[in-house]
Amino acid sequence: MSTRVPVRPLRRRRFDPRPWLALWCVLMLSATYVGGWAYWSYTHLNLRVVQRPPGEPGLTSKGSSFRVLSMVQSPVLARSADYGGEPITADEGMTFVAVTFEVTRAVDDELCLFNLAGADGRSYENSSKVYGRELRAYCSDFPVGEPTRGELAFEIPRSQVDRLIGIYDTSQRDWRTRHNALTPAR
Repeated sequence: MSTRVPVRPLRRRRFDPRPWLALWCVLMLSATYVGGWAYWSYTHLNLRVVQRPPGEPGLTSKGSSFRVLSMVQSPVLARSADYGGEPITADEGMTFVAVTFEVTRAVDDELCLFNLAGADGRSYENSSKVYGRELRAYCSDFPVGEPTRGELAFEIPRSQVDRLIGIYDTSQRDWRTRHNALTPAR
């Protein structure tokens, strides 16, 4: 024989909004953090350049004037006779942009570091595999107060050649800086 066990009827639980409110607060705090981080990284890490009129000179952070004399694109560059004169070939899908510039140094302790600005915030550094050219790349040994020519070679993708903005001085490290990108006179 079976005994009957009395069963209490199920009571419906009352809706408690506290877990949902806690989840909402966590999601909103996370969204605020991600939004703040995105804003900070955009304003501090993106390259911001202003393209100056062609041929216009610019100033470095220490007051030296510089201007771009020419920008030439080539897949092969030659070394000087002192380095054997052998050619330097760009990697597959890449090309060199040789930038000839003129600097009049104002102070003795300036390095004159320049990068090439491209579209969409891209920046290209001087190619380390290009050495032994006729003109020097770094102006740390250029005479002070005397206009001196130099040359930089940048290795960039061929697809970006038509989208270059110009060269700019990289010694300005302030995040508020809008770098002046210079191009040669036409």
